[in-house]
Order: sequence, then structure tokens, then C-alpha cells
Amino acid sequence: MKGIFCAKCFTIRSLSVIDREPVICQCGNLRGWWIDGKKGIARFLALDREAGFMIGWNNRYLHGIVDLFQQGAGSDAMVRELHKLATDAPGFHFDKDRKACWSIILRPGMSSDTAWATEDEQRAAGLIPESDG
Repeated sequence: MKGIFCAKCFTIRSLSVIDREPVICQCGNLRGWWIDGKKGIARFLALDREAGFMIGWNNRYLHGIVDLFQQGAGSDAMVRELHKLATDAPGFHFDKDRKACWSIILRPGMSSDTAWATEDEQRAAGLIPESDG
């Protein structure tokens, strides 16, 4: 799961479940959307890139914590075990040898599935008008 984090207004929002449907922070600085949600490919656009971040949440952890609480579980030991499982993710930023956390904050482009949006991607998301060509 991915989201936006704007350091200007401190808005945190998850990306829409609908591809190419941007979410926006409260001050209007940062937008983010899925290019392909099934593959986890997202794009971001910021007026001030220094204040624009992507948040990644480990899906295994999110699903696991919901399951624990729905089962009436969720002791500290169970949550620690879930954290351990979520950070056993070789090749991903969540991995214990990298960030070692189920929630990460990165700049777009720091992971292979995120980037700042190109003009064509902005156009496809309806953020700039189609060119008259």
C-alpha cells in the first residue's frame, strides 16, 4: 500500500483504489496516484518536491494486524512477531537489512515502482489538458 505525505501541511493519505485517480494533500502541494495498482506502480506530482514524500506500508503487516484484532488477539508478542514477518522482505525497503520497518517514507523515485510523474502521466491522470496536437 502506498500513500502521500506532504511536509508542508503534514497530510497523510493513501492512494485511491482507482488507477489514475489522484489524491491530493490539504495544501495542494502534493498529488499521488496509481499507474497500475495491481503491480504497485505509482506516480507523484509536487509543486515543491522538497516537501513531497511517498509512504509505503507493508501489506503483509496491514492484513495481519487486521486479522489479529478480528480474532480478538493482538498481544505485544503477536504484534512483534508480525513485525518480524513483515520485515523479512529481501529486496524491499521494508527488509530488516534495509529500513527494518513495516512503514517507510521515501522520495518518489527511490524505489523501482515509484517516480515523479512525466507530462504524459499527468495528462493521463487528468491533471493537465490533452494537447491539441
